[in-house]
Amino acid sequence: RADRPVLDRFISTLPFELTNDQSKVLGEVLTDIGRAAPMHRLLQGDVGSGKTVVAAAALVIAAANGFQGAIMAPTEVLAEQHMRTLTELFSVGQRENDDGGPYRGFSGLIDGRPLRVALLTGSMAAGTKGSLQKLISAGDVDIAIGTHALIQANISFSNLGLAVVDEQHRF
Repeated sequence: RADRPVLDRFISTLPFELTNDQSKVLGEVLTDIGRAAPMHRLLQGDVGSGKTVVAAAALVIAAANGFQGAIMAPTEVLAEQHMRTLTELFSVGQRENDDGGPYRGFSGLIDGRPLRVALLTGSMAAGTKGSLQKLISAGDVDIAIGTHALIQANISFSNLGLAVVDEQHRF
């Protein structure tokens, strides 16, 4: 369900107003994720058109409903960019566990607990990667951002509810 207070809190903290098209698409996405059938949706738009903020809002709603979310990017550079962007978007209140590392928590969006975000890529040190895999499997990560490292055999999600695939087009 679309938790309106959580969604309104997230939207009110953005450093910009959503456009009519972004609001419309976000409404459609939230309607779709509330249905029993899985959502399959393609968001298409130019760089800077707001696809990431729509995905971020949907991921926050998934987390507020007790589900995990994932964003998979084709390159480590793009995965790291998503981590930076989402860190900025989710920085509503007190940042927790924000040492610049791959695991961060943000209070103020979801009532009663922090929103926990992690970055997982293939080139990470084995110990860091193993720790993050355990956190994801235990449900201690709400949103996992990464490369194809998110779909390897040694990773499992405890309650994955929303997956976003960001496919970079090369000309």
